[in-house]
Amino acid sequence: MKKKLAGTRLLVGKSVIEVHRFARELRPAVLDDLGLIPALHAYSKSLAERKKIKIDLTAFAGVEALGDDERTVLFRVAQEALTNVARHARATQVTMSISKISDTIEWRLATMEGHFSSRKPFRP
Repeated sequence: MKKKLAGTRLLVGKSVIEVHRFARELRPAVLDDLGLIPALHAYSKSLAERKKIKIDLTAFAGVEALGDDERTVLFRVAQEALTNVARHARATQVTMSISKISDTIEWRLATMEGHFSSRKPFRP
């Protein structure tokens, strides 16, 4: 009985850690505390270490002036795309950029195999 209880405690402990990691990834505190770029760097670094891929990130200077909703969307899109690349593309290097072109924000992700981009009108 003690062995089963110890095993259950271990499983519960691991589950709690995973739930906390999941919650942080959905809306990491660093996004609110430090901004989009530090949040993307933190996520990229963590993913790169786990999946053994190199991730380069560039962004335009005014990206932190975007609203909370826009920065959250950019973070979630980047997070989902990077996760998909890590799972399915077998890429060893990823380049991600966020740029402002005229009145549009462009988010772009590229691997050696191809690229994906999305544009959205910019509303200061």
